[in-house]
Amino acid sequence: MKNIITYLSKSVFYLFSILFISSCGNVKRVDTTEVKAKMEEYKIKRISDTSIVEWGNEEGEKIAEFFTKNPNLECQDEYSVEGSLVNLVSFGSGKFSHKNKLVNQLVEAYQYSYETQQATGNNLQKIDDSTFVFSFPIPEKTMIFSKCKKHLVLAFINKSKLIKDHNSEKSSQK
Repeated sequence: MKNIITYLSKSVFYLFSILFISSCGNVKRVDTTEVKAKMEEYKIKRISDTSIVEWGNEEGEKIAEFFTKNPNLECQDEYSVEGSLVNLVSFGSGKFSHKNKLVNQLVEAYQYSYETQQATGNNLQKIDDSTFVFSFPIPEKTMIFSKCKKHLVLAFINKSKLIKDHNSEKSSQK
């Protein structure tokens, strides 16, 4: 009986020794270039205000293009386009009111230009630390202008969304 116990304990010892040695020998090699690239993505990068404004204009132009390509949209006061909240403003339906003073001034300027038949264009304004508003007149040939009597588009673009979208675009191009 004692021999059997000694034999079993030796067998178990050898079995665990073999398992331990074989488990240490199979270490996977990590591709360091891939790891370095991932680490580079997580580095804190300084982004200039000029770049953010440029990206905001690009995003705003995409929204303006959406309204040009879809002239027969249903009458609504708000849309969500390209992940941004878009308000449509009518100049004839009383005074437009927004919680941000700059937005109200922007609408007043567009309304004055519309009433005096002055040409207006697209505009990007920073309204607070995290939000931009891209504004543009609605093309007269659209149903939103003729039937819904909407004259101006205000697209509220989030700064962090701009940065995130641009970084994901950059990483997908690599």
